[in-house]
Amino acid sequence: DFCLGFPSSACYFMNSIKSLSADYISMEKTKVCIVEVMGRETGWLAASASLIEKEFRPDLIFIPEQNLTLKDILTKVKKVYEKKHKCLIVASEGIKIKEIKIKEKDSHGNLLLEGYVGKYLQEQIQNKLNIGCRVILPSLLTRSNPFFISKVDQEMAVRVGSFAFKAATNGRTGIMVGIKRILNNPAKWCLTMPPLEKVEHKTRFMDSLYIDKEGEFTKYFETYLRPLVNDLVPISTTNGSVDLLKFKK
Repeated sequence: DFCLGFPSSACYFMNSIKSLSADYISMEKTKVCIVEVMGRETGWLAASASLIEKEFRPDLIFIPEQNLTLKDILTKVKKVYEKKHKCLIVASEGIKIKEIKIKEKDSHGNLLLEGYVGKYLQEQIQNKLNIGCRVILPSLLTRSNPFFISKVDQEMAVRVGSFAFKAATNGRTGIMVGIKRILNNPAKWCLTMPPLEKVEHKTRFMDSLYIDKEGEFTKYFETYLRPLVNDLVPISTTNGSVDLLKFKK
């Protein structure tokens, strides 16, 4: 149903975009702003911004599962900017545009995507639309934040860890602990043990249930994501700084 950490990352990202949007709303005219977020193959994290209240929702959200061309993107940006004199964009780092050609790879053999898409779109918007543009990269902050912890995420992390430990001590191997949703309202999950070879190196994409032919997010996506982000874990602070646990090695 979801990867551990995703609900909390979505909570952080949604609140970050909402805060940024509030700043944008306060200005009558300003630059286009592109927020490039993690999403090498899929757009789950970027799509989470679609759940923000309409007033604070980004103007455009681009993800890898959409059939995008540079012309499409520039047309959409121009239309929004001519109407509002500003435009807030959320884009997955892995959006598929044929004009973007990345060859450099990291030590794991993955293409070095971070920052490239944002910079490329910034240059195109500035050069072809003659509109100022800035790029923001939340990067690792999206997954390392201690401020917006999903309650479901925390509870399932404990369940999964405990389940995996018991399975390992009972001699189970070659499996991965999976999270399967069995109810939507109220949302409930059970744990499964699929063989490793059935899930390793597999990617779950956003399919037509969650994104329509026009590239818009459906009500089913909200039904899926809402239970994961609705409740947050209270945080503890000392002298204005969040308290973090440190384990001895």
